[in-house]
Amino acid sequence: MKTLTVNKWSVGIDVRKPASVSSANRLVDLKNAYINTGKTITKRKGTISLGAVPTDTFGMYSANNSVQIFGSQDPATITVPAGVTFNQITNGSLVLTGIHSAVLFNGFIFVCADWSGTSRYHYLDGNTDTFESNCPHSEVFAVAGSKVYAKDGDIVRFCEVNNPRNWNSIDNAGFIATGNYTDTSTDVTALSQYRNALIVMHNNRSLEWAVDPDPALTSHRSTVFEGSNEHRSLANVTGDLYFLSESGFRSIAVQNNVESLADMDVGSPIDKLIVPLNKAGAISIYNHKDGQYWCALGNKVWIYSFSKTAKLSAWSYYEYAFTIDDMIMHNNEVAFRSGNNVYLTSASVYTDDGTNYETVVEFSDLDFKNNTALKQIHSFDIAQVGSCTAKFTVGIENTTTTHAVSVVGDFRDRGMVALPLVATHIQPKFVNSDDQFWELNLVNITFNPMGIL
Repeated sequence: MKTLTVNKWSVGIDVRKPASVSSANRLVDLKNAYINTGKTITKRKGTISLGAVPTDTFGMYSANNSVQIFGSQDPATITVPAGVTFNQITNGSLVLTGIHSAVLFNGFIFVCADWSGTSRYHYLDGNTDTFESNCPHSEVFAVAGSKVYAKDGDIVRFCEVNNPRNWNSIDNAGFIATGNYTDTSTDVTALSQYRNALIVMHNNRSLEWAVDPDPALTSHRSTVFEGSNEHRSLANVTGDLYFLSESGFRSIAVQNNVESLADMDVGSPIDKLIVPLNKAGAISIYNHKDGQYWCALGNKVWIYSFSKTAKLSAWSYYEYAFTIDDMIMHNNEVAFRSGNNVYLTSASVYTDDGTNYETVVEFSDLDFKNNTALKQIHSFDIAQVGSCTAKFTVGIENTTTTHAVSVVGDFRDRGMVALPLVATHIQPKFVNSDDQFWELNLVNITFNPMGIL
């Protein structure tokens, strides 16, 4: 009798090949779990509620050990949960309808708000909130060095050094004619600081610009033929810039010893899943605590777990019971806003605010290194922390789930579980649905080879 052992998953979800011809360590589905640096599978943390914030407040930003929210109401009339701070912003008689995003500039919050369809900047340093006429007030903006850079059609305007309200200065404010470096002069779609440069995206390409307090030293460095329409999908991740393009998740990296940029198809294992999705409103962060890139779309977050030292590059996704309107890093955890509710990830719970969630690990078809021969499959066991239901499916075009077995703990020293099957392939699936920690470390399946079909 032979034993097939699967105990390392370094890729996560990979649907580039059909399940019937993919390798054993590549998964068809990995829901509400991730691949850790030991290359085993760990259930994600749950979420706790920080409470409900007042109606007609918007956005989230982490500063001064508190979740910052924004609204036009009189602060004296606002009550917020512990750990949340309210910031008042106004714009005449216009009604505040949303917050595009916020950043920190010279120690104060710089925020772009939506006022009934019109975007406007606010700099919360306590001074009069008046901006000069050349300020574009665009929702697409980034801080690079000591200036704010913002979209204005197919050009990028920038403010005076250390003064985000002054955009008309003839000394060190101005604009970059980035549209001259595209074939169709399309509008700027995304901006981000990257290393010591500014990345300007025009839909299908990314332009790298050297930026300096002296506008005369601003210059075009290189072009990468990949870009994003979703400004908030950009995130700096340990020296690379990750983003969501129409082709899927991509990254920009500096080529070794060359000092020029190259685009990397980091998301290629899940392109087939991502390309059909509506990408509007994508929000990304770098979860530095867990070493992961997160991108939220609706109630789902796509997770890229990676480690250069562990040689780990693995995709999975988390599903939440709420729609994610905003997402930030806060005190080394991830905070979500959904409507007026604020949630925070927590390793102390494995529910979402008291509601259980399902963790799914679905393998590719296992052919026991011979994809045409029948096998007499006898039994299986697993090494796990916690409990799960193990399901096994046979067949390639016409599949049948033959066994569903509840298993608890690591039972390798208590005898294997019978799995009497004759098949060319078998597809294991493990599901955890309780409110406890769960980790899958190893799967053993015993079998005997039979003849060729």
